[in-house]
Amino acid sequence: MTIGQLYAETSKTFEQAGVENFSFEASVLIEELLELSSTEFLMRKSESVDEGQRENILRAVQRRLSGEPLQYIIGSWDFYGCKITVGENVFIPRPETELLIERLAELPLPDNPKIADLCSGSGCIAIAAAKHHPKATVFSVELSEKAIGYIRKNVEINHAENVEIINRNVLDLPDPEKIEDEKFFGLDVILSNPPYVPSWEIQGLQKEVLREPHMALDGGEDGLDFYDAISNGWYAALKPGGMIMYEIGDKQAAGVSEILKSAGYKNIKVYQDYAGIERIVSAQK
Repeated sequence: MTIGQLYAETSKTFEQAGVENFSFEASVLIEELLELSSTEFLMRKSESVDEGQRENILRAVQRRLSGEPLQYIIGSWDFYGCKITVGENVFIPRPETELLIERLAELPLPDNPKIADLCSGSGCIAIAAAKHHPKATVFSVELSEKAIGYIRKNVEINHAENVEIINRNVLDLPDPEKIEDEKFFGLDVILSNPPYVPSWEIQGLQKEVLREPHMALDGGEDGLDFYDAISNGWYAALKPGGMIMYEIGDKQAAGVSEILKSAGYKNIKVYQDYAGIERIVSAQK
């Protein structure tokens, strides 16, 4: 069997199983498991694969058909030019989250900014911010110890030495009276993609999403619990003029904007993603 035939077989299997982006997922799976670049995949479709390679891919296909996310199967995903290792117990980076880094790049930051990524998950936001702002100090704050393990790997493979990993619940608010919390004060930017799915909606999510950590999804009854807690509880940590930027869920812009306004922020702005969905909310202290 050739690489091209294996791709066609895999793509058809995914299509029949109802995989939404069946052609894309088939090509990514084969490229990763055969260790091919996209160009090599296109140029070497007539080359043969041995039975061991085919069996390996067929096992991966079955894992995908069982509902396991593609990203978990191949073990990594690209995020704003950074290779991010992922697996069970960590939230998968989404393309729309890259908009946070794009907005960050537009800010007039000082030479050595202090940035906090709250609810850091895989560390993708913190690492991308650190890579594109090498003089920054970036705090990657995450509660899950299992996720912390992925952050450590991702910091290492992306050589993001200016990221400081902190195992902490973001609801454990920074206290200016505690020596260990002093570093959190005077932040230039707070970034966060917190859990924002309303609790009652979770069971209706795609089976692939349900394989991701529940704690990375559940944002409380209206999905806004973390926005409320972070906006108010971390307000003091931002320096005057500092910025806070969130990724939000569909139809949450008004609610998050109202929370920010009530907490005392100004210059509140909402940005759409490439699908026209309101996805990013920013505000200034």
